[in-house]
Amino acid sequence: MEMKNLLNEILHQTRRAIRLIHWIIALVAATATSATAAASLTQNIQTAQTVNNVSPAMSEAFAVQNDLNKLS
Repeated sequence: MEMKNLLNEILHQTRRAIRLIHWIIALVAATATSATAAASLTQNIQTAQTVNNVSPAMSEAFAVQNDLNKLS
């Protein structure tokens, strides 16, 4: 009977350790996902800012070209 209790205790501890490992893996995966999403969002914001900065110059260039086309 003692051997059965010992084996049950070892099995219980092993299951607990496996659950802990699963939680750690899940936490690392969630952290990696959040970091990737943040990096992607930052890149998208920078791209939007670049477009916003270039847009007025492009509009003016198109307007000048349109005026030149009308003169031709």
